[in-house]
Amino acid sequence: MLDIIAKQEEICEQKIGEEIIFAVDGMDRFKLNCGCGLSKCGASDWCYIPPQVHCSIIYRNILDAFGDLEISLKIQAHQEGSSAADLLEAVTKATQKKNPILIDQKTPSYIPPSLRFWSKYSPIPLSPLLQILLLKIMYSAPIGSSFLVLACEAVRHLSLSMPLSSKLGRAMAQTHKSHWAYYILIHKIVLGEKVKMHRRKITPYHFPIWDIVNALDQRKFKERGQHITQECSQSLVAYLENTVSILSKPAYESFRNSPPPSLQYLPNQAIYAIGDSHVLSIGWQTLHIASENHNIYRTIVPSPTTGLKAWHAREGTQFFTKHNLDCCLERLPKSCRSIMLSAGEIDCREGIGGNLLRRFRNDCDDAVRNTVVEYIRAIRKLSCKYNLQVLLLPVAPHAHRSEKNGKSLGRGLRRQRMLLWKESLRELCALQESQSDVGQVFLLDYEKGLRANNEESPVDFVLNRHYNADYTHMNSAFLPLLEKALINCNCDLNLL
Repeated sequence: MLDIIAKQEEICEQKIGEEIIFAVDGMDRFKLNCGCGLSKCGASDWCYIPPQVHCSIIYRNILDAFGDLEISLKIQAHQEGSSAADLLEAVTKATQKKNPILIDQKTPSYIPPSLRFWSKYSPIPLSPLLQILLLKIMYSAPIGSSFLVLACEAVRHLSLSMPLSSKLGRAMAQTHKSHWAYYILIHKIVLGEKVKMHRRKITPYHFPIWDIVNALDQRKFKERGQHITQECSQSLVAYLENTVSILSKPAYESFRNSPPPSLQYLPNQAIYAIGDSHVLSIGWQTLHIASENHNIYRTIVPSPTTGLKAWHAREGTQFFTKHNLDCCLERLPKSCRSIMLSAGEIDCREGIGGNLLRRFRNDCDDAVRNTVVEYIRAIRKLSCKYNLQVLLLPVAPHAHRSEKNGKSLGRGLRRQRMLLWKESLRELCALQESQSDVGQVFLLDYEKGLRANNEESPVDFVLNRHYNADYTHMNSAFLPLLEKALINCNCDLNLL
């Protein structure tokens, strides 16, 4: 069987290579620009879409495995299992020196071998880096369902094969810093932190995605009986086949002009969170917006455009994150009228200042204010272009870290930039509320509720530790603050 698969891969690679050569030679066939920055960009479909693998044996096997997984999940959906807290305790014990690490010792039987990309026994073993990259894709795929289940299982097993503090983990942090940081974020969101049971009701508590996916979350939601793996009118396999068919059309423009496939396997109607990696902090959680006239439940679907800066949102920006943002907006369902948007944290952390901050002797207040002005102007235009109500997520303060490693001065200046950013954002958003012709842009102003007093900080506060995931990103414990901000921001709740 492996020989057949290897031969099939070789044939596909030869065919793909021939197609790419042909496409590059035919430069006049396409006038598109995917934003990749390559000199040949736009010369071929291959800038945009995966190769036509729907005839591949491997592709067929993967679809069959997803079909088997769907059937098994319907049986497993309401069975009791280990909570995220139980798994964290088990992982802690398993990664101690006195306890051997046994990979795949407890792999659930309902995960087909061909889908266990985190396992060394997978039909196509992946390097640690590729495992992390595939985890990122699985977790952030905006259809949830079996992809989300596989991502959670991957975190469980990668916690054993690549402990965060292990030799391999430290090496990955050195050689692939951003990918490893992304993995740590997903790990913290899926499994959370170990919190004693009696403290979960008296402090803000992050509900791990593991517990939500495995129906262990005891919170009461509307339509709670509809599990994330419920049977829908269109199976995941049919969804994937349809998506690949669309993406394999002769030109990418045909996909952009066609309606995207509908979202599958959500317990409630979706609200999309688009933007930088901070959208993952609230992804797959459920919002409950309860006011005098509304009682709304929305499941947050993350649609990350990794690395997006507020500065990139400007019209005409020639950078791939801008193109990714446009693609995310263009592919929203026609019924979508509101989105949440996150940007600005990267600007404050590393994008504003440049040479001005060398040796930390100069401020960059004007640069901060100018960036906010351009950001709001750009989002207003996007709001009008796509007929969307845009709900802006503020930049959260960074968590407190030890001042012993010599970086305290830089962190202090970043916190000052963040404070000025948020003050400028509040002013501009308040100014445009009375202007109906400039787009529907509203600030979800919950940032003050995230603060914890800290005299060592130049702004006298840091992020409340209960909201901290990885010292840069938050966990989902702040959702009650976000729900309150939605009600108070003067947006049209009927458009959610």
